[in-house]
Order: sequence, then C-alpha cells, then structure tokens
Amino acid sequence: MRARMRNLVIEVLIAVAIVGLIVFGAYRSPTSDSRVALRWVGMALWTAFAFGYPLARFRPHWRRSIFWLSWAVLLAIHLAAYVFVFHRMVVDMGSLLIFLITMAEMQAIGAVLSRVVRLSANSERVAHL
Repeated sequence: MRARMRNLVIEVLIAVAIVGLIVFGAYRSPTSDSRVALRWVGMALWTAFAFGYPLARFRPHWRRSIFWLSWAVLLAIHLAAYVFVFHRMVVDMGSLLIFLITMAEMQAIGAVLSRVVRLSANSERVAHL
C-alpha cells in the first residue's frame, strides 16, 4: 500500500510539472497573445484530464507495449486535431462545449484502449494454446 501511495504522488508531481512547463512555455513564447496562450493552457489541462483518467484506469496493463503504443497513437491524433483546430479557429469555443468534447473523447479513449487490451489478451491466450 505504501508503494502504491508513493507511485501515485510521483505520478501527480510529474503531471503537474509537465502541465506547469506547458503553461510557462505558452506565456513565455515570443509570439504569444494572452488569449492564444490561454487556449494552449486549456488544451494542456483538458488533455491531461482526458488521457490521465483512462491511463489510471488501465494501470494493470501498463506492462504491455500494445497498450502504450495505442495510447501514444490516440494522443498524437488528439494533439494533431487540436493543433489543426486551434490554427483555424476564429472564435473561442465555450467552456461547456470543451467540457462535453473532453468527456466524449475520454469515453472514446477508454473504449479504444479496452478493445485493444481485450484483443491483445485474446491473441496471447490463443498463442499459448
């Protein structure tokens, strides 16, 4: 139990450090407009939320490389889509809309990871027969 608590504290500190660096970089960027920087800060926070919860939920599968590969592909798709949207967005999306998109995205991430883990486990069982 003590090791679990230590790991949790370390994971939270790493997440806070990463988000802090993103926020710092967004505000220190030479071309940053405070409104644009706020978009990127929001994206960093919502991304941490959308990908952090499924990551914690699938902790037993962290040893599987297929899990990490799937998670990284989903993260890359997410980041590419948001960068594309942010560069073309003229008006700010409302907080409620962003919240709803994040909730839907979190469910989709969980569903994809669940399917990948299940298919991976089935193929491992078949290989051992």
